[in-house]
Amino acid sequence: IAEEKPLTPNKRRGAKDAVNPKAAAKPGGKAASPAFDESKPFWMLRLCSDGGEEVILKKDTQREDEIKSIKAAWEELQPGRAAKAKALRDKYLARKADEASKCEEASGEKAKEVEETSGETVEDDNEPTKDPSQVVNRETGDVSVSEITPDSPKFYEIPPAFQPYVRNADTDPDIFDEAEHARLLDSHRRKMEDFHDERKNVLDGRKDNRTRRNELKEKLLATAENMQMEVDVKREEVLALREALRQKQLAEEAARQASIEPDHASV
Repeated sequence: IAEEKPLTPNKRRGAKDAVNPKAAAKPGGKAASPAFDESKPFWMLRLCSDGGEEVILKKDTQREDEIKSIKAAWEELQPGRAAKAKALRDKYLARKADEASKCEEASGEKAKEVEETSGETVEDDNEPTKDPSQVVNRETGDVSVSEITPDSPKFYEIPPAFQPYVRNADTDPDIFDEAEHARLLDSHRRKMEDFHDERKNVLDGRKDNRTRRNELKEKLLATAENMQMEVDVKREEVLALREALRQKQLAEEAARQASIEPDHASV
């Protein structure tokens, strides 16, 4: 029995996507939209207009035209400006390329030095360590104390890659011993004494200022009272003079009225 071969995906797709020409020729029917991959970015534009209007779809070049007009105006004011700018740009790019090549060369040399130093350290580690007691003078056969050098103390060193991020990175370590502790205590004691002295001066100044303000208030009150008493005395004097003048005018008016009444009686 002959084995049936399945159709290839291309043939299936072609058979599936085949369009019936009769259906396409029907009036009022929807035209088949072109197939596109929806997994990739795309955009859809829908435009509605009247039948008599003409619609043109083109690229918006307004910004490009503005830039071109600005460049043309610059070139008109300063002829040769574009060529000069292009030359400066090329010079800048060439300088950057040279700097990049130099950096690459320096990094390669540094890597070689690191490899060489790592190889030397491995060789030194492989060499047998010498006992200080075995350092002997070849001529006399005596042990030389000056040639026996003790190992220097090893402190933690910050890696070079992290040193820019560490504040006040110092290669010489500061040991916090009794002398340093005493020095810090003295400095703190001096700071506290200075603070207490300054605080005492401020409090004394506030007290003196309060005393002066109270004295000034008392002086102002005494001045106001004296002024009020003077005003009262002047007012009494003015009122006394007014009353004396009033009494005098009343007496004159009474005498005039008395002199007028006999004349009327005689008439």
